[in-house]
Amino acid sequence: MKKSGEDLLANVPWETADSFGVSGVDPALAGDWEPLIERLRSDATITRRERELLALILEGKIKRPKRRPRTEATQEVEEAIAYFVMSREAEGIKTESAVREAMARFNRKERRVRSAIAQHRWRTSAQCDPHGSWWFPAKK
Repeated sequence: MKKSGEDLLANVPWETADSFGVSGVDPALAGDWEPLIERLRSDATITRRERELLALILEGKIKRPKRRPRTEATQEVEEAIAYFVMSREAEGIKTESAVREAMARFNRKERRVRSAIAQHRWRTSAQCDPHGSWWFPAKK
């Protein structure tokens, strides 16, 4: 039976966050290895769990999930794209023009811009005034 990364790290003790700062273990187990890579490149002390996780990765016992969640950086860019398009729409610009502007500004293809808008469509209840501040309209 194949064990998950959390199962393989079950016997490794946790260190306190106060002495080591933010750990890269949890994001790495979720598929986002960037925080772990950043900790390796920094002068930060590597925790015992991080050291064990790195050994398991190098041994090939832990791999990135095929359908891993988006990284924080990707989510931030997608939110920025969605907010940009919605704010342009609030200024009276048509959606097609706003999408083209977003494609140029964020250097993304149309599919990625529309995907970002769809991912963050839950924000459509919020509206943006022409000066860029967000407010939520009163319910009718």
